[in-house]
Amino acid sequence: MRSSALVLLLCSSWALARDPFQPLAASQCQAPATVPQGWRLQGIIGRAPHFVA
Repeated sequence: MRSSALVLLLCSSWALARDPFQPLAASQCQAPATVPQGWRLQGIIGRAPHFVA
């Protein structure tokens, strides 16, 4: 019983597997966010090797 459940689990997960190096289908990708008009960077924080905007 335990081995058949394990085989069933492995077979069902194999059917859902996909290539991680293939790009996603266009229908699954989200549209890029739009930049607000008149947007300006107000400042940054941090020190020389590591700044955060």
